[in-house]
Amino acid sequence: MKLNKRYVSTIMDLSLLFFIGLVSITAIFVSLGNNGFFIDLVSLLITLILVIITYFTGIVPGLIFTMIFIFAQLVYVTYQYVFMNQFSYSSLFWLIIPPLYCLSIFLITYQVRLLEKENEKLKRNSVQYNALDAETQLRTLTLYESDFSMFVDMSERFDADLYTVVIRIRYWDSLKKLMTDEQTKELLGMVTALFKESSKQSVSLYMVNQVTPTWSSYTFSTNESLRIFRDLLKERFLEELEKSVTLKNLTIDLLIAQAKYDPNEIKSASEFLSEGLNGLQYDV
Repeated sequence: MKLNKRYVSTIMDLSLLFFIGLVSITAIFVSLGNNGFFIDLVSLLITLILVIITYFTGIVPGLIFTMIFIFAQLVYVTYQYVFMNQFSYSSLFWLIIPPLYCLSIFLITYQVRLLEKENEKLKRNSVQYNALDAETQLRTLTLYESDFSMFVDMSERFDADLYTVVIRIRYWDSLKKLMTDEQTKELLGMVTALFKESSKQSVSLYMVNQVTPTWSSYTFSTNESLRIFRDLLKERFLEELEKSVTLKNLTIDLLIAQAKYDPNEIKSASEFLSEGLNGLQYDV
């Protein structure tokens, strides 16, 4: 449920004002001393305990203990009236005020809990948003690094060669200055779509760098299969580039390289990715 922030803020402010009002009324009542200092002190301490119970356990346990306290007071008031012929309307104060304290503290903490739930939801959405690149909806470098150990484990378990494939756009820094935002978005979308289309053998695809667009993937394959994949991807890219009205007049080419996982030389995802990036200089 989406929270109305103004509504939550209003309820919390009113609850705080209500609580402050109760404290003021209690202070005035105790200062008058109608019930006697000892009775008021004991009742005040019990009320404080009831507020703490409500704060930590919720409104239901708080009200249950409050009802027990009220019942005990009724027994005491009845005893005074029947056996001692004493009754004062001021004795009713501690029958009314404890439930109001419990209600006010519940309203305050309830709004806080609602805000905490909303913040937790926003955090989860933030984590999910950061895990996916906003432009391409591919996994980011964070997940590339976290998935590394899983793919290494699979490679060792099934005795399969693990590769990482890396793709960049040649002369990106110079090319970007010549393109509009619409052309840039179309180009990134085109490369991403072709990467997905051609990478059926890859388990996961990633956008590991958003500044200098860099696509990558983990795959269990062979050098020959990856060579075929590279040629196919470049061929499909040129075909799609020719069909594009906004991009076909630009000279655009892809850089594609792969690196094979070697447990003796590669100890982390960053080292594995660096091997792939170093291979781009040999794609001429």
